[in-house]
Amino acid sequence: MTEKTVANVVIRVTLDATEDVMGRNGMKALMNYAGMSHLIDNMPDYSPEKGFTDDELKAIDQSFLKILGLSGTMARIVSSGRLRADIR
Repeated sequence: MTEKTVANVVIRVTLDATEDVMGRNGMKALMNYAGMSHLIDNMPDYSPEKGFTDDELKAIDQSFLKILGLSGTMARIVSSGRLRADIR
């Protein structure tokens, strides 16, 4: 079993930012492409608990780059940063 090293909040903020930038259907498409469709209706909470592996985060990030390209991925990252600042 791969060690879980990524906090729930990282994945949740990523999903929230994706939905802000692309809408609900866009977020669903990216999660399906990443093989993470189970997160669509079962989003993690905002806790620091480590519930995801590096490979799961990598799959999400790679799906963004593959579908959105660098510019689209950067827009999502900027949105994630704004969400993280609001959570603190």
